[in-house]
Amino acid sequence: MSGFPQASVSSVFGRTGAVVATAGDYTATQVGAAPGTSVESYIGAAVPLVANTPTAITSVSLTAGTWLITARCIDTTANATPTDCEAWIGPTSASATGAYASSFTAAGTFVGGNTYGGNVVAKVVTLATPTVVYLNALQAVGAGSISAATPEGTPNASGITAVRIA
Repeated sequence: MSGFPQASVSSVFGRTGAVVATAGDYTATQVGAAPGTSVESYIGAAVPLVANTPTAITSVSLTAGTWLITARCIDTTANATPTDCEAWIGPTSASATGAYASSFTAAGTFVGGNTYGGNVVAKVVTLATPTVVYLNALQAVGAGSISAATPEGTPNASGITAVRIA
C-alpha cells in the first residue's frame, strides 16, 4: 500500500523469522467476528390454514444471545378468490402475543387455478434465555395452506432461519 509506512513483524506468539498468520492465532470473538451459529427449519409438507385461526407453521430453538431471524411463508388458496395472509415470528405458538415482527400480504397472485401470496419477516432479537421462536400465520378468508414449495415447485419455500450475531 503506497503512502503508508511499512514495518516488518519480527515475532508473534513466540514465532520469529518470516512471520505469517497461522490457524488459531486469534478467535473470531477477539477480532469482532460474529459467532455465526445458524439454525433453520423449513416445512416439508403444506400446513393447512383455517380462516381467522392463527396457526404455528414451524419453529426453531435458540440459545440466549442476539439473533437475526428471517422467515418466509408462501400461502396458497385452492381457488381464484384472493385472500389476505399475515405471518409473524415470536415466542408463542399459534398466537401473535409477544410477536417480534410481522408481515401482511393483501390478496395474492392467481397462478394455474390457485392464488399465491408471500410473506417475508425479519428482525434482530436479543434473547436473555433459551427460547423457541415460532413462525405463525393466519389467513383472513377461506381455507388454504402454507406451501412447502413455490408455485414453480422449488422446495424450502416456507420456513424460518436464525443466525446468531452476538
